[in-house]
Amino acid sequence: MFGLIRPILLATVLWLPVSAFAEREVHVVSLVNGRDQPGYVLAVPDTEIYVDRPGQSVTLVLVSRTPLKWNVSHSDGTLIESILLGGDALSDTQLTLSGITMDAETFSGLPITTQPIGAPFRRLVSNVTDHIGLDAINSFYGRYDAPDTPITIDTNFAQLDAFNPNYLSSAIGPLGDVPHVLRDWQNHLPRGPIVRFDAEGVQLGDDALLEVTEDVPPIFLPQAAVYDPIEEMIYAMSLGGVGYVYRVDRRTGVWDVFAELDGFDGAQMHFDHDGQRLILTGAFGRPGEILVLGLDGSADTFTLPVQMFAGLTDLYDYGQDDPPSLVPLETDGDWVLLSASTPPSEAYRIYALNLANRNIRLLAYRNAF
Repeated sequence: MFGLIRPILLATVLWLPVSAFAEREVHVVSLVNGRDQPGYVLAVPDTEIYVDRPGQSVTLVLVSRTPLKWNVSHSDGTLIESILLGGDALSDTQLTLSGITMDAETFSGLPITTQPIGAPFRRLVSNVTDHIGLDAINSFYGRYDAPDTPITIDTNFAQLDAFNPNYLSSAIGPLGDVPHVLRDWQNHLPRGPIVRFDAEGVQLGDDALLEVTEDVPPIFLPQAAVYDPIEEMIYAMSLGGVGYVYRVDRRTGVWDVFAELDGFDGAQMHFDHDGQRLILTGAFGRPGEILVLGLDGSADTFTLPVQMFAGLTDLYDYGQDDPPSLVPLETDGDWVLLSASTPPSEAYRIYALNLANRNIRLLAYRNAF
């Protein structure tokens, strides 16, 4: 639980009745470092905040990673209703309002982020709006180092989707053109024997290990394997170097190379029996890189930026960590069902992707913040 302390009403502006203000607003500033004060080697770095929101009742949430002195001022007619300080160095953080030193009230556990995207930002928005009791934050300013000039807060951006903790609720669908099998994804998840794949070979369920043979390239980094129960073929994908999709006959144990991947680094793979093709998704920060390999030898590849998958960037620290893989689970015609998750978190995203026209639909999601 977050250590929440009741926000302070600042005595310097209490003469202004709250009822006179059109609405309450919450504005967030997140910095890693403050600004060094020239000539004061031992002084706590500082930053200037100027709030220009006449007619509004403003709550400030100020977050920093290092000790910081927040110097807050405001225009005439702007009510600073409360100020909450968060970050990793609260015991050494200081606050002044219009030049008067104030006791710092704290909001512990807030993530520090410099960009309005990614899992830390989503947690920040959710925690702040839950505590303040508003539907969205009104602005966000994030930066690694505090600027030399004052940070000015003068605009309400609450209408932006990113500032609403529940923005994904309006991102689902439209689903009219998505096949029922995919829309009813919870009841149509694939169920079949597990295929194990390592440097020694492949193993289908409780079958004996089918050891890799010397007439195919050595397995460098085994990644994923799938099974075609009709033809009793196992397809196994490796990455690194050229990369290969091996084909193994379950009945005879014969290995061959179905396809060279020419440097495509795959993370996950699905066998589409009706379409007679393999669907591969990318690894190493490129989950939207899709490779479709037909059993007839055809190949099609395309890349979709992670931002095209609604809510995918919420699952990881964007710009710092790699995104989770997109796992192809089921197909129906040109549509493929994809999932993304970040265990042990229970958060997930479920998408339907049309391989022909590249349309993407968000089908379902769960957050962990």
